[in-house]
Amino acid sequence: MIGVCCSGFAYRYYANDQISRKRDYHHQRFIDQNLAFSRENYNAGRWWTAVTCSVMHSDLWHLAFNMFALGSFGPIAVATFGLGPTALLWVGSGVVSSAAILVGEDYKKGNANAGELRSTERGGRSYVGASGSLFGIVTAVACNVPQHKIFVFPIPFPFPMGPAIGVIGALSVIAYFQNLAPALSHTGHLGGMTFGGLYYLLSLRRRLRFPRM
Repeated sequence: MIGVCCSGFAYRYYANDQISRKRDYHHQRFIDQNLAFSRENYNAGRWWTAVTCSVMHSDLWHLAFNMFALGSFGPIAVATFGLGPTALLWVGSGVVSSAAILVGEDYKKGNANAGELRSTERGGRSYVGASGSLFGIVTAVACNVPQHKIFVFPIPFPFPMGPAIGVIGALSVIAYFQNLAPALSHTGHLGGMTFGGLYYLLSLRRRLRFPRM
């Protein structure tokens, strides 16, 4: 999956290069309409973008951060749950993350006063990134080993995974309602976490390859 995400980023880089050198927007339009997720794509019936958006990234730092997280937790998930269930966890978390984005946009639209709509609600923001799928994977792993300690930036000491996921979820809710860090898709993160937790509780914990720690 890391290779797929890196390939997606390479294509995005190529599309940007074509724009800067030749003013050729063909590849960027293909990305916008077939790989990135947006309300426009949803309304047009391009349902697959709810999945493909998880292998596209906006810039190198975005890619590097998510691939570091995938490299850290992906092997744990595969070893614990199996390749097939982990793949379903990735896809399901990504789809629910995309659905949660639409719900979040609708809620903001319904509660915005005149003149308060930001660009995200006004028209056609596109969403890319593996974070929704990653939060699903991390949440499932955290449900299985809640006392396993990890570092959560910028906290300088290790933190148990269970409480860490709870804190991240609470901060995402606060950030969404307070319009903090609008570049991040807080509802998308929450959607991925929700699917990861429910999938673990309803299915994954019954077929663990290793006993819970």
